[in-house]
Amino acid sequence: MVLAASPGPASADTLDEALARFASIETYRVTLRSSETTGGAFREVIRYVYRKPGWVRMDFHRPYAGMVLIYSLEKKAVQLWPFGPSGPGFTLSPDNWLLSSAGKHRVDRSDIGALLDHVLQLRQQGVTEVLGEEPLNGRTALHLRVVGRDHAEVDRVHRFDLWLDAAALMPLKVEARDRNGVPVDLVLMDDLELNLALPAEVFDRP
Repeated sequence: MVLAASPGPASADTLDEALARFASIETYRVTLRSSETTGGAFREVIRYVYRKPGWVRMDFHRPYAGMVLIYSLEKKAVQLWPFGPSGPGFTLSPDNWLLSSAGKHRVDRSDIGALLDHVLQLRQQGVTEVLGEEPLNGRTALHLRVVGRDHAEVDRVHRFDLWLDAAALMPLKVEARDRNGVPVDLVLMDDLELNLALPAEVFDRP
């Protein structure tokens, strides 16, 4: 089920509303496509599934096709099947450097809520600009930009460009850049589904 709502006027407070909307979401599924440069080829393509308060599953299509990763909130550990479900599995700590994404995100801090928290932290040290509505992958998106004052950064990010679904206020795209304008993370979020029913085995086995 996709969360629906009537879009209202966009403002800096839209970020607060987005975080409030996320608080009402129990599960979501999305395809993450990250690039190294704007408009560049996708270096990572991951089918990502999340269940509150912090269960995560990632099925990789690129660069490690077939790899499955599951973060167990109960065990505070990551189960990794690097060669697919039929291969051997390994248990790793979520802070293991091998598990960092191209954008240097930890698996246990990789969800939409963590992203919005980072954007709001930067907003406290910067300014927010509402750039209006734009079409994005068949949806209407609200484009917001948050820039740190002077050299302020949060987790290496000095500027966030965030495209939120105009109805659900969930991210559809994010561009994070450092103070020199160099990309830290460029991610397109496709096929977003909210509050879908997920069987328990999704987070138990590949």
